[in-house]
Amino acid sequence: MDSIHYIDTPVYILQGKHDHLTSHHQALTFYDHVKAPHKAFVTFEDSSHCPFIDEQERFLQELRKIPVEVEKQHFLNQINPQ
Repeated sequence: MDSIHYIDTPVYILQGKHDHLTSHHQALTFYDHVKAPHKAFVTFEDSSHCPFIDEQERFLQELRKIPVEVEKQHFLNQINPQ
């Protein structure tokens, strides 16, 4: 993690609260550390490492939001460049 400071693309972390391979704490620490043009962290309270299996419907709902958010951010950056 020390070598990753900036990712030049939107970052979305969809994290199971009970993940034992990559703990929720580790994922949140990475999220807080990394800089990106847009980022979001989604916690799946009833999931471990596979929220796409454990909470299929909600996972798909969150996944469907991503292109909309990316397009919105792109539009906002076009009308108000930093």
